[in-house]
Amino acid sequence: MADQIFYVALSWQLSQASSAATLGLTMTLNAVCRIAFLPIGGVAADRIGHKRMSILTESIRLTVFILGMCYLMLGFGSPDARFLILFAIFLGLADAFYLPSTSALIGEVEEYISLSSAVSARSLLQRGAFIIGPALGGKLIASSGLAITLGVAGLSCILSLLALFILRSAPPEKTTVEKASLLTDFSQGLKHVITGHSVFSAFLLIIITEFIFEGLFDVGVPLLVSSQGWDSNMLGSLLSLFGVGAAISALVTGKLFRGRLSMSFAFKTTCMFGVFILAMGLLSNQILVMACSIIAGLLCGASSIATNYVIFDNTSKEQLGRVSSMTALASNGTAPLSYMVVGFAAGKIGINMTFVIGGALLLSSVPIIWLMLQLRSNQRNTL
Repeated sequence: MADQIFYVALSWQLSQASSAATLGLTMTLNAVCRIAFLPIGGVAADRIGHKRMSILTESIRLTVFILGMCYLMLGFGSPDARFLILFAIFLGLADAFYLPSTSALIGEVEEYISLSSAVSARSLLQRGAFIIGPALGGKLIASSGLAITLGVAGLSCILSLLALFILRSAPPEKTTVEKASLLTDFSQGLKHVITGHSVFSAFLLIIITEFIFEGLFDVGVPLLVSSQGWDSNMLGSLLSLFGVGAAISALVTGKLFRGRLSMSFAFKTTCMFGVFILAMGLLSNQILVMACSIIAGLLCGASSIATNYVIFDNTSKEQLGRVSSMTALASNGTAPLSYMVVGFAAGKIGINMTFVIGGALLLSSVPIIWLMLQLRSNQRNTL
């Protein structure tokens, strides 16, 4: 949740004290640092240990937030653009090592709870952070200023560290991975993703789904609300309802569909997700569009849980850090291009038609992936 609190504060502070170009540059630098170092972060997590790396990187993040708070409260400087850009770059680098290690922890708690429950619980916590974090960050930056906001983000890191310390995880197994180079380690993880039938299909689905989802909801929904003449309350409602739907999905998917989480389940829920995305572009009634948003959240959340379950279930503990970094790379790497494509398409054909095409692409991409996998499987069987 610390990230969500900080990024809301960052965007607001820069929008008030600097230009839109500076805000865009800052967020781009943050994303580039995170994406560029994710592969290294995954390898490091596998070498050092997932829990150990999680504690180390969360401690670094805590230190950064506390130092930032002290820097501002003691009057050493002001929260100008240079301070915020450096802060964002450093947190982007820290996230590149933090995200793979915390994701890989799922494989280490599997001995104590079922994998489906672990994946669902992680999804629920993430959805909760996305709902609570931005609201809390916005209220803090408006009422208390950036220094206090950084302090609360640091407090969130402390709570995270306490949870990590008491987390029961399996002891790391001794491997020879340390003798290999970083490039060799990463290439082994990449080979696992490409050659594994289920893992490869899950990654393809993640890339396509994230590409369509990120642009349509981060850029498309505000444009859709504006084009329909609705107010900002409708914008907040649509985004919140999607988050609520995804949170409900995280609560029930692991329990209701335990033992049935597979790529077939992910394909079906993604197809249905595409139907409701398409419907959002065709409908003009607010109630119906809101209903589509919450159902889309339910289906997107279920698809995400299923694909992550497949990846973790088909990956050894020794490679979870590397594979988790690739999962994060697939999710984060598509966002900048998705934003540009949706913005360009909305300007050319209108945002309603952009939603219709996005939903149609989700519907058509699933059978295309399935056919690609079948062809690849048949070619292997003939060799």
